[in-house]
Amino acid sequence: MKCATHPDVDAVGVCSNCGRAVCSACRTMVGGRTYCPICATGGLDIARSKHTGKPIAGGVLGIIAGVVGVFLGIIFIAGGTTVAYPWESVDWSEVGIGIALVILGVLAILGSSFAVARRNFTLSVIGGVSALLGIWPLGLPALILIAKSRNEFQAASPSLICPSCGRDNPRGSRFCMNCGRELRGSRPGL
Repeated sequence: MKCATHPDVDAVGVCSNCGRAVCSACRTMVGGRTYCPICATGGLDIARSKHTGKPIAGGVLGIIAGVVGVFLGIIFIAGGTTVAYPWESVDWSEVGIGIALVILGVLAILGSSFAVARRNFTLSVIGGVSALLGIWPLGLPALILIAKSRNEFQAASPSLICPSCGRDNPRGSRFCMNCGRELRGSRPGL
């Protein structure tokens, strides 16, 4: 593989940001990752951005709110369906509240798990909102912490497949990380 900037020189790596092949003269190392000259400034910004504990704290609070919500929901369902005498009927309002708490609790647990992993921001917010609607004293700080840490989440984007070698490349890559060929679907406007 040859350098994208110097086609007569062998590449020593590929840019972590765009996938462009780089030679030793073009390579910039930032935080143990290789960047091309074009992405080097962006790479410095990436390396300087630090992860905080906000999404993890928000996710844990959301998971706790979800577990408490499921537990309280089961108690409400059991209380609404328990009758002491045969002529009593089921308290459907209590059962309905219990079912709603269980559903919100499960959504809070699942969505907040994404926040702990810093994966999908949208699903993390859904988990925070579910925690807020279920058990608001825990859900409110969970949602705030998740929302304030939006830039710490990884983008959920599909990969681009190189038409030359078949390698999967991250969405937004301009060049294949394996062979250095320009990827067609990566240009803006296409």
